[in-house]
Amino acid sequence: PAPSPFPWDVDSDGEGNDCVVLFSHEELLICWRLVYWTSFMLTWFVLPFLISYVATAEFHAKERAWSAFKENAITYAVMAVGGTVVVVVLVVREGKSLADIMGFAIFVSNAVALLGLMLFMGYGLLNVPRMLWHRGDVFRTQRWYRYQTVVLHEALLDAEADFQKSLKKLKALDSQVGRVHPLRPYVEEIIDKVDATGQGDYYDAIEPGTMDHFLSKFSSPTYEGTVELHGKFQSTSYAYQRAEVLYKKHLHDAFVFETFLAENDAMVSPADAHYSLCCCTCRSRVVS
Repeated sequence: PAPSPFPWDVDSDGEGNDCVVLFSHEELLICWRLVYWTSFMLTWFVLPFLISYVATAEFHAKERAWSAFKENAITYAVMAVGGTVVVVVLVVREGKSLADIMGFAIFVSNAVALLGLMLFMGYGLLNVPRMLWHRGDVFRTQRWYRYQTVVLHEALLDAEADFQKSLKKLKALDSQVGRVHPLRPYVEEIIDKVDATGQGDYYDAIEPGTMDHFLSKFSSPTYEGTVELHGKFQSTSYAYQRAEVLYKKHLHDAFVFETFLAENDAMVSPADAHYSLCCCTCRSRVVS
């Protein structure tokens, strides 16, 4: 059999006997290169394109694909300019070959990925022990929960206000687009997404007088304006749903923590614990 390209600890069965390799070194090298470059293309080209395609506000597949391409083309253009400068320097000044340049490209892509991995893992590796350390001080943790209740509730109210503003714009466009208008299918597509956000009742209850400010903007509805409104609707709805999930999760964790303290006679009774967080929420609502 052909010599194994694997290290000794992987290539051995633990008793000093070499494992049998069923493929030649060249065949294994082709397989590794196929796996590597496939993941490379997915990471740097396919996945960014698909993310932009899903997030774009256009209604047709071709328009969504073109918008995603233009969005990523800016990033690729900047990378291409920087890469061209690096290649020229390596070829002209250093006399590097094409194989050397390919190796350098692999190094840069891996370095960027490892840098991002270290940044994210570094945050987790620091934040988790810090959170556990702070949890040891029950009074500090309780004050933090009460403080975050106000902060997250205000963030939820701000996100809800921005989203409801988008709903008023949608209502104004809906009133300007008749049943036989060419833009009616696109408007209906946006309206169908309202119920999924939990704001369907608010949308149905919008009074005509509350959207007078937006009627002039949609006096002559256009496809470009509808796409712009769709994009604003998507961004504000995502922000609102994210703020709502964070706030509800925080309230659940906070009530569980204060109930735990109350059951262990650490600080307050269950009624006082509920009242304290409710007061934080009410105070946040009054301030907002």
